[in-house]
Amino acid sequence: MKTTRLFLLKVSFQRPHSPYDPPERFLDFIKDRAGDDLANIDDAWKGETGEWDYTFSSEAAPSLCNMSNSDTYCGDTTTYNVRNSRAHYYASLYFVDHWAGKVLDKFNTYGYQDNSLVIFVADHGDSLGDHNLWRKGYPTQQVATVPMFLRWPESMDSKVSVDRGYVSTKLTELRDILPTIADFGGSNITSEVDGSSLLDLVRQPDTADWRTVIDIELTSCGFNETLTFNALTDGEIKYVYWWYEGIENIFNLTADPYEQTDLRPTEAALANKWRSKLVAMFEEEGRDSYWVRNGTLQTQKTCWYMDYLPNYPCWSTPIVDYVVADGEEYTFACSTA
Repeated sequence: MKTTRLFLLKVSFQRPHSPYDPPERFLDFIKDRAGDDLANIDDAWKGETGEWDYTFSSEAAPSLCNMSNSDTYCGDTTTYNVRNSRAHYYASLYFVDHWAGKVLDKFNTYGYQDNSLVIFVADHGDSLGDHNLWRKGYPTQQVATVPMFLRWPESMDSKVSVDRGYVSTKLTELRDILPTIADFGGSNITSEVDGSSLLDLVRQPDTADWRTVIDIELTSCGFNETLTFNALTDGEIKYVYWWYEGIENIFNLTADPYEQTDLRPTEAALANKWRSKLVAMFEEEGRDSYWVRNGTLQTQKTCWYMDYLPNYPCWSTPIVDYVVADGEEYTFACSTA
């Protein structure tokens, strides 16, 4: 198969998403190297908890974080259970690596690598016992950061100012993928979408007009509505605002990459600085008093049932379920119901 036409090939793997059920041969490969009781599995998770995440422990929340419930998202368990979960996750990663390699081998057989851009990325990480958490849906580094690899063709070498293997420290996100693909195809769509072209980071990494802060937000209506948060980070400091409870966390990702120490209790000035950044972002986006009022972040004992994205309609019939004090009416309709 040989073509001179432009084409886009997307290859998606369901794993390593839960359930962690890799093919047996891949699991055997990992367990054969993990040793007795899987003792060679990285025990870094033992240092990935701090006082702030005690709330996710089985002791602190015996009903919610009950590890005997197969559907729970939090709780602490035995060392072996954590290692075994990680062994299955690593085997799933090995499975993806194996088949991604086969796809690229065939891709190269047809000679497409000479003039094609390859992007390797994931949608989210998973908690594997770190912070007494499991699954996805948290603002922690374990979940919120993903691999983002880009291989440009040799035909682009004259336009690239970095060596292959270059690692950028810029803040990138999944919204950058579409404008990157469009850019490679000869179209600049950055004025029409929220993302930026990753190619700018290899063409002119020192002068590229790039974001310095990135926002993270999630609500989990169908899972546990307390997992509702907004967060900001510049790659060094991360500020988290838990919208359901009105609780704040601040982490120094440079000094504390495993987010063991919440700086909020001791760094009031730092908290004020980053809270102001989030307020300013909400106001710039035009978010109303449901989110911020008179410069103050709001909090509600609910998840965001609002259907405020016009191109992402509700699955269920909208119902009015909340009216703010100033008389503004909001329609609740969970898009993930």
